[in-house]
Amino acid sequence: MKRVMRAVGALALFAAVPAASAQIPVNQEPYHTVRLDTILLRVLEVRIAPGDMTLDHRLERDIATIALNDAHVRQREPGQPLSSTGTRLAGSVDITE
Repeated sequence: MKRVMRAVGALALFAAVPAASAQIPVNQEPYHTVRLDTILLRVLEVRIAPGDMTLDHRLERDIATIALNDAHVRQREPGQPLSSTGTRLAGSVDITE
């Protein structure tokens, strides 16, 4: 039984590698425009039209986002399906470490 579990774990690890390598850095994602980039702070402007979707991208730093408009959002972790639709209200703050 342990041999089977190790094999499944190894397959899951290898299956995750292509998905992770397909991601681009967030500052290269077309919907994310870099407005300021210093050693201490990066400011991105993100504009996504309703129904559009960003490319798979990775966040290399902690991030805080502020919704400037009400928005319906969906997220996806690498190798996972899209989340159900959530609502971000204008002025709401989200922090991801």
